[in-house]
Amino acid sequence: MDQVLPSIRVLKTVDKRNVCVGGAAGRAGGLHPCCCVYSPTDAKKIVGGCSDGSVQLFFEKARYQRPDKILRTAHSAAVTSVTFLVEGSASNLMVTRALDDTMKVWDCRMLSDAKGPVKAFHDLPAIHEKSRVCASPDGKYFVAGTSFRK
Repeated sequence: MDQVLPSIRVLKTVDKRNVCVGGAAGRAGGLHPCCCVYSPTDAKKIVGGCSDGSVQLFFEKARYQRPDKILRTAHSAAVTSVTFLVEGSASNLMVTRALDDTMKVWDCRMLSDAKGPVKAFHDLPAIHEKSRVCASPDGKYFVAGTSFRK
């Protein structure tokens, strides 16, 4: 079953100049969110994967104006999927998949471009924007979809 936010929210992603460019204006060639997920254990984190390869994290608050943390160099191409790994009652590990043929595991407690991912998997072909990643309910396994040209 898809995860659905309980009410309508507008997440404003920001580009490298820290300008909000989310929504329909971003689809005209600028930055736009490609995927979105919330943490399944407590729903206190919302993560958006963006067309510029950035991953933008929002913590629970009354108004979602700007991201609380941004990984500008998470990927070198559009992020196609984000999921959380559940460990007991916590969901501190996040997995991202992108069109740069990589899948990366991140620790949400210490997110930064300088530290980078906990683990990166390379050479996973992704030529389609629906190349996804998913995790088992217990968080022990995660799988990446691949795509090839004929």
